[in-house]
Amino acid sequence: MDFTALKTEFSARGYDYLADTRQGYYVNRGYHECLERHPWPFCEKEATAQTAPFTLSDLRQVLYMVDTTNDQVLTGDDQRTVRSWDPDLTSTGNPYFWYLESNEVNLYPPNTSAAITCRYLYVPADLSGGTDTPILPTRYHTLIVDRAVVEALKDNDEYSTSREARSYW
Repeated sequence: MDFTALKTEFSARGYDYLADTRQGYYVNRGYHECLERHPWPFCEKEATAQTAPFTLSDLRQVLYMVDTTNDQVLTGDDQRTVRSWDPDLTSTGNPYFWYLESNEVNLYPPNTSAAITCRYLYVPADLSGGTDTPILPTRYHTLIVDRAVVEALKDNDEYSTSREARSYW
């Protein structure tokens, strides 16, 4: 189903009184809830950078990082832990760790000559044009509408019905 068909199905489930933009809002909420439920393989991307840090504007979760120059798999750690080792992050050398600052991937120790490959889960853009299709396989498209209904029920303060619909979903 494309975006128009998803909104039509949502409307047919009793939400025809909502404006088209509001229907699209619920469909997109349902879409993203379905995508974030599992680490779907079709939500994976790979980015390569010659220097770090680099920004991944669509980053959801890092799966792994590899220093391809030194053939080294990097370990993810919390920024606070890395800063406890080196508060100013001034040490240099071959990187062994990566950490996130917002959606920016940094290495420790910093290295500007190592080529880095990052495999990650990304957050797809909202559906916006009528012919936009979800990246979910077709067999899951009705789940988007099911989840959109759950979100609409919650917003209508129909909490018990929303819980029932969510458990079905």
